[in-house]
Amino acid sequence: MGTGSALTNISVMIGSAAASLILAELAVRIFLPPPQTVVVEHAPDLEARRTFEQSARAVIRLNEKEEKGKRVFFVMTPTGRRLRANAHVTIRHHWQTGEQIEIETNNRGFRGPAIGPKTGKRLLFLGDSITLAAYQREENTFVRRIEQLAHGDGRDWETVNAGVAGTSLKNSLSILVETGLSIEPDVVVLGFYLNDFLYSCGVYVEQPPEWLEGSRLASYIYKALSARQPEPEIDYAAFHPDQDAINNLDPVKIKIDQQTYFDTLKAIKADMYYAEHHRVSDWQEDFFAQLQQRPLDKEQRKFYQQVLDHFRDWGGTWSPHAWTYMRPVFEELKKLSVAHGFKLLIVCYPVRPQVEAKARFDYPQRHLEDVAKALDVPFLDMLPILAAAHDAGEDLFLDHCHHTATGNRIIAESVYRFIANRQL
Repeated sequence: MGTGSALTNISVMIGSAAASLILAELAVRIFLPPPQTVVVEHAPDLEARRTFEQSARAVIRLNEKEEKGKRVFFVMTPTGRRLRANAHVTIRHHWQTGEQIEIETNNRGFRGPAIGPKTGKRLLFLGDSITLAAYQREENTFVRRIEQLAHGDGRDWETVNAGVAGTSLKNSLSILVETGLSIEPDVVVLGFYLNDFLYSCGVYVEQPPEWLEGSRLASYIYKALSARQPEPEIDYAAFHPDQDAINNLDPVKIKIDQQTYFDTLKAIKADMYYAEHHRVSDWQEDFFAQLQQRPLDKEQRKFYQQVLDHFRDWGGTWSPHAWTYMRPVFEELKKLSVAHGFKLLIVCYPVRPQVEAKARFDYPQRHLEDVAKALDVPFLDMLPILAAAHDAGEDLFLDHCHHTATGNRIIAESVYRFIANRQL
């Protein structure tokens, strides 16, 4: 065989392979949906947990043994932390406010009254402890205040508080998928705080390298080759105390095999924490290296030292890597809003040092605003609003991020106008 014939055969083979790949790509685009980037696993024990929690109303009273009570009120599940549904919690002498706080949860595990048939606009608020506001009475939380403001203006709004303390962006997504969509919200308000880049159980980003993203065929092949190992089998009973331990006891006594509980959680979380530690450490080293190359004045040095000191909490959002890591989750939230017909809004809550600084340190807010604009999602930055209130002498914070009743009022008024101005 001559050189020319060999080259011809090779060219034919390459052309045939290219044509086959093109046809396969077209077939995938016609017959298969876009490959899923973010996988949200459904809690395998969800229905069993609902049955357990609704079999009897849990009456939980917390005082000096508050930490034990939290293990009853905040339920750890294979897909993240949740509030116990159908519970009445009394917190006496709350450690932040000193007040007695009553918290009711409905049958979805959301703070607030039962959710009945929808009669007007239903607004679902996702977020962490800032949204939950377990340190405030129900009427002082910004979620409830927004409903009151709407009713005062003749708007038939129902606000639903799906906040859970200690959660993150991924966990908010899993709560939306697990229970939030079932209430058919018209509006979903995502409350973003600066540590929401942290990992959450049950939510995985499966994104191929950038050079493969243009091909759905390549994305499906990548996902097939990089499939996650199955999760460990979960013993449902290990996550819950005996029912008798949560009914009308003061203080709450937990009857649970602690070793079984922690062994089960360890099986779920070991890889998660290992990956989290190394990933955030790498971000922190990179951020420190960048700071070394910049001339900083006295206030900047003081502020960025706080960022470094709290990098595994709110400081991590000063890393551009955090935003690359979170972006697919925001995109998934946008996809869900289109698929389920609700309007998605984002509200960003600052950390106290940002609010009280003389200069404006708003790197995370600017990045989040860019993400929101790219996704055509309305965005409200609470930093300038709270900074102006601080300058006016308002008492806004109980600690580094949680808000006083005054802070909740200012947030409610700002978020209400933000939503109302969009005529939703």
